[in-house]
Amino acid sequence: MRREWKTGLLAVVFLAGAGGLALGDFAATVNPSAVGTAASGAGQSNGWRFFVDRPITITALGLYDVGDNGLAGPHVMGIWRVKKKDGLRLERWVSISGSGDFQKDHHVYAALDEPFTIVPDPVPYTTGGTNYYERWLVGVWSPSGSNDGLILRPRDAAALPIVQAGIIRFEDSTLKGWTSYPNTTLGDIASAPDNWVPWGDTSNSDYFGVNFGYAVVPVPGALLLGVVGFGSAGWLLRRGTT
Repeated sequence: MRREWKTGLLAVVFLAGAGGLALGDFAATVNPSAVGTAASGAGQSNGWRFFVDRPITITALGLYDVGDNGLAGPHVMGIWRVKKKDGLRLERWVSISGSGDFQKDHHVYAALDEPFTIVPDPVPYTTGGTNYYERWLVGVWSPSGSNDGLILRPRDAAALPIVQAGIIRFEDSTLKGWTSYPNTTLGDIASAPDNWVPWGDTSNSDYFGVNFGYAVVPVPGALLLGVVGFGSAGWLLRRGTT
């Protein structure tokens, strides 16, 4: 009976200690059976903007894979910091095609060599009576001739569990068309990716073929709980052997 009591308590302590430690997740989910059309983004860049309400570490960038048979690609993906003033800055970019680094929930992902952390912006830049907060944009540029279906309709085919969890706030979707890309090559994108940021023609409907992987950064209290929880687990295990 005493051993069963220890085992049950050990499980409770372990779960309590680990509860604040996020293992990682993905911003958007797509229900393939609900997708009416998956249009090609050839010769365009598209993506979406958001605000951050909880610290997260961006770990991967990914694209929806129609039919789960790999991307024709290659596509260039990026995540930009939209600063309160003085424009924007590309933080990370990847080239993605085929099966990428890994696949998850009908998406192909490229893992970031250097994940980075985004934190909420509590202090606005105020001008003309308007408050401006830092926001973020995740987007993709697709080369001319690409047949990968990244523009999804209807909007309800995609969900944003990261928004429902209160981690980010969605702002809008963006698209920049072919006229911005005469004679553009992947080398051009790689050398000056800020020139091809998806900016303008905003829509709230259909650009969730673009996705990212993330891990919630534990708050200090959660970290402390984790240390106490795992420490208590070790103590119980030690007592059980004496």
